[in-house]
Amino acid sequence: YGMFLDVPPLPYIVYSFTNSDDVMSDNQNYETISNYQVELSTSKKDLASEEAIESKLKEIRTPYMKSEVQTESGKIYKVTYEVQIEGEKNGKE
Repeated sequence: YGMFLDVPPLPYIVYSFTNSDDVMSDNQNYETISNYQVELSTSKKDLASEEAIESKLKEIRTPYMKSEVQTESGKIYKVTYEVQIEGEKNGKE
């Protein structure tokens, strides 16, 4: 989990669960809130791919935080989108 046995050719996207920020009340998880990272890896700055991801996140009304790094070797650019998905609420309303 979280890595490839054989790295795929660039570009590729990986998404992974990072942690939860559940809302808790009365010793139970009241609302499920899951945090994910969507990571775009490319061989060069790829504005078209970034725009495609950002447009889709906006279309499905998912707010995101964006960061970018270049690997030490300079061969891979990684753009990471941090997103939060709210799940079901438990309890009486």
